[in-house]
Amino acid sequence: MFEQLFTYRSVLARHREAPLVEERERYLATRAAVGLAPATLRNLAQALRIIAHTLAFPADGPLDTTAITMAAERWVQSQLHGQHEQDRQGPRRRFIRVATEWLRFLGRLEEPEEAAAPFTVLIEAFATCLRHERGLSSKTISQYTWFVHQFGQWFSTQEPS
Repeated sequence: MFEQLFTYRSVLARHREAPLVEERERYLATRAAVGLAPATLRNLAQALRIIAHTLAFPADGPLDTTAITMAAERWVQSQLHGQHEQDRQGPRRRFIRVATEWLRFLGRLEEPEEAAAPFTVLIEAFATCLRHERGLSSKTISQYTWFVHQFGQWFSTQEPS
């Protein structure tokens, strides 16, 4: 995959010698298969190389979002020139986003358990009613349940009367 993206031998060697080469190539191949442009794939390959160097990968276990965030901070702090001096949040967010997607792809992301949304059972019953009794489209049902979910989130934070 790297041979398709990079022509300079030194750049190709940097990517070949970086950690987790097979995992990075596999991820790039799947992203290429969905139609990402070569320039986008080159940028992604560069980000993956940085992430592979920066993250401390355990032998076989997963990494959590805290480890990704800490690695992103270390990397951003090491970049003391150019655009990173002005805007550190953009590169930090991109590092976290790419690392999270890559680790999820590899099956090595330990994601926190999501708390059950308040009123989930009632919202599902509401969606079923809209679908079967009213015959509404899935897009309309999705919008309606989104609004009800937002209200439920807000309502669950209010003081009980």
